[in-house]
Amino acid sequence: MIWSLIAVALVGLSAVAVATFPRSVLIFLLFQSSLLFVYKARIPERLRWALMTISLLVLMPTIGYFNSYYLEVATQVGIFVALALGLNIVVGLAGLLDLGYVAFFAVGAYSWAILGSPHANVIFGGDMFPLAGWWFYIFLFVGLATAATTGIMLGLPVLRLHGDYLAIVTLGFGEVIRVLANNLDKPINLTNGPKGITPIMRPPTPFGLPYGEFFYFLALLIVVAVVIVNRRLEDSHIGRAWEAIREDELAARAMGVSLVRMKLMAFACGASFDSRCDRRGHRRDRAESSGLEGILALAQRAQERGRHDLRLQPRRSPDPVRARQVRTDGVRHHPRPHDDLPPARDLPRAPSPARARSLKPGRAVGTPRGAAA
Repeated sequence: MIWSLIAVALVGLSAVAVATFPRSVLIFLLFQSSLLFVYKARIPERLRWALMTISLLVLMPTIGYFNSYYLEVATQVGIFVALALGLNIVVGLAGLLDLGYVAFFAVGAYSWAILGSPHANVIFGGDMFPLAGWWFYIFLFVGLATAATTGIMLGLPVLRLHGDYLAIVTLGFGEVIRVLANNLDKPINLTNGPKGITPIMRPPTPFGLPYGEFFYFLALLIVVAVVIVNRRLEDSHIGRAWEAIREDELAARAMGVSLVRMKLMAFACGASFDSRCDRRGHRRDRAESSGLEGILALAQRAQERGRHDLRLQPRRSPDPVRARQVRTDGVRHHPRPHDDLPPARDLPRAPSPARARSLKPGRAVGTPRGAAA
């Protein structure tokens, strides 16, 4: 009870202090520390989430009304929180040390910056650009697809690398993107070099919200969506496959985990948070794949054709007709290799070569030596 009262008082007093002294950075840091205290304190879960919701949805925009700088800081914090949660998929779940992860941030940003500014007329010619501001909401998903494609392109060459070698290659990938962004102003001016691209169209805000509050709520919505996707992925069979790869790739492969597909999916999901990556949820017996998963399956088959070692096949669902036949006639019929049935204890084993040679031609396998054929 005492911790609940302290948490409520600390959040309320710090919010009032920030509104009273809007230019004091120390008091604003005290308000942020109160949110951290609420998150860590031993208080009821309902009270914890109620305080966090009120602080983020009501108190923070109110503080931004008195000092817009604080709201811009909160928006930047939300953007980098989403970025860190994406990195958690690649590094935390899959164990792939990706040091060039920020390159995906640049790829998604340039996808809208080029087409949402007059600079696109320099590339494509004509006067069709910039696109209208409402295209920004569509390009949120276009940026996802662009980053996912870039993640797959990065993942394909580094599938066989581990540890420090993977870190060095991905770090080089991040540097390549930075150098390209600074030098792709010739021979074709794609990024306008170090001068940058300006002006970029602003999207229309719903309900006439000011841009500061709009971008804050948008960043908060993206963070919530990213957290939900992270939790869903962690609890799904995809997340468990990533954790198996992180702990031991050899053991994961022996258990039937497709290393190619899972690694590419980790790069793509970490880069874009494509919701299609968990579209199958907990349905483990489905073999269909579409969209991004279809691309990953094609990459998997292409990679496996280039190897000469044993390929692990996915689990097949049992044939019910064949299963009944083996159960009823199990003494006389062995299951075929593609039946995917558990080994029956009452089925006779195939005789060894020496045992087969010692058997008489007229006597069946498994018949006692003194019995008639």
